[in-house]
Amino acid sequence: MSGDRPRPSSFQKSPQRSQQPAGPEAIGGIVSRLFQMRGYARPQGDAELRELWSEIAGEQIASGTKVMGLRNGVLTIGVNSSPLLSELSAFHHERLLEALQAKHGKRIKDLKFKRQTSRS
Repeated sequence: MSGDRPRPSSFQKSPQRSQQPAGPEAIGGIVSRLFQMRGYARPQGDAELRELWSEIAGEQIASGTKVMGLRNGVLTIGVNSSPLLSELSAFHHERLLEALQAKHGKRIKDLKFKRQTSRS
């Protein structure tokens, strides 16, 4: 019975595409992808984000926060106290996001503050 019905287009197999480039590729692009796949570039990128956050947030805010990472365009900031978390979310989110985007480009699409315990 299932053989009588045509398969919906979403279930049809698509032709396999080769993962290899069509022509010669620059060695820089290959090495860059390898570093990205292996995670070698991440510590440097994280350090740059931490430095940028300290510069934008200022010493007082930076001392109570920690850059946790950038994922899918969302920069997550760990905050060590609930009052500071509330203040950042309510009063500083927009200003900090705009300043980060101005300095780092549109790669940062949003800013998320998260309560961080002392063990983190």
